[in-house]
Amino acid sequence: MVGNLSAEVRVRAVTPMEQALKESEENFRTFFETVDDLIMVGTPEGRIIYTNTAVTRKLGYSPDELSALHILDLHPVDRREEATEIFGAMFRRERASCPLPLAAKDRMLVPVETRVWFGKWNGASCIFCVCKDLSSEQEAQQRFERLFRSNPALMAVSRMP
Repeated sequence: MVGNLSAEVRVRAVTPMEQALKESEENFRTFFETVDDLIMVGTPEGRIIYTNTAVTRKLGYSPDELSALHILDLHPVDRREEATEIFGAMFRRERASCPLPLAAKDRMLVPVETRVWFGKWNGASCIFCVCKDLSSEQEAQQRFERLFRSNPALMAVSRMP
C-alpha cells in the first residue's frame, strides 16, 4: 500500500518553530556544560537542584551528593556565617558578589567570586549562582610576586597616566 499511512503509523512533521526550539535547547545545554565557571541552580531556600559539570569536576561531589546540600554548605565551615551574611546582602542588592572560596569534598579551597540572582527554572522560582573560578588568576599573581621578590635586580612597578 504505497502512499497510504495506517492509523498506527502517522508521522508528524516537525515544525520550523519546534526545530528552532530544539536547537536552542541543545545550544544552551552545550554552553551550560562547557563553561568552566561553576554554575548552580537552587531552590529559593538554597537547596541545590542542578549544576553544570564544572561543579562536580572541581568540587568532587557527585550530582546525588550535591542535591542533598544547601548552597551555603559548599563554603568552608568556619566561613558559613560570613557567607550567610554576604548572600543575604546580595539578595537585598546591597552587594554584587561574594569573594569567599568554595570547599571541595576533599576540603581543598577553590577561590571563586560568586554572583547570584533570582529567576525561574522549569517554571519554578529559583536562585542562579555563577562562581567564577579564580585559581588561574591567583596562581599567576603568586608567580609574579615570587619572581618580583626573588629578583636581585632593582625593579619598580608603575602605571602610565
